[in-house]
Amino acid sequence: MGEARWGCGIIEYMDNVLFSWEIDEYRIHARGRRWYVLFFGLVGIVSIYAITSANFLFLFILLMIAGIILLSIKHPPRKLLVSIEQDGLRIGGEWHPWKNIEYFWVVNEPEVQSIYFETLETLKPHLCVSFHDQDIEKITNLLRKVTREETHDEPFIDIISRVLRI
Repeated sequence: MGEARWGCGIIEYMDNVLFSWEIDEYRIHARGRRWYVLFFGLVGIVSIYAITSANFLFLFILLMIAGIILLSIKHPPRKLLVSIEQDGLRIGGEWHPWKNIEYFWVVNEPEVQSIYFETLETLKPHLCVSFHDQDIEKITNLLRKVTREETHDEPFIDIISRVLRI
């Protein structure tokens, strides 16, 4: 493959890339002392419930989820290159050919600037890509040439994650 120049905007990559930009692997949330007190309090209360009801599988799953959340807080997100290419969409090292993408929609609100993709893929049926500080008109014009656009709201699970800062 050809050499890619990282950064925002148009790059040349084997003459296949139409537009690319860099994103964080996941959103970084501001969490104060109050968030940590509520988080550990909730985990503690639910853990006590799981122990008293002898539901140890639930306790194990709860502690695994809490551990994953805490580990994601400790480690900063990786930078991923997103590129709209003639044959598909590349997000980091993942390749999604256009034939596997049914449609896309854009959520452009003050707290969320994301493009969502509905795919035919079994393991990743939904993709979310941030476009913060990018030319969304140019991006949507390119995407409309390769797949259809629909109108949807931000997915409920994304709203919950954002509100809970997880």
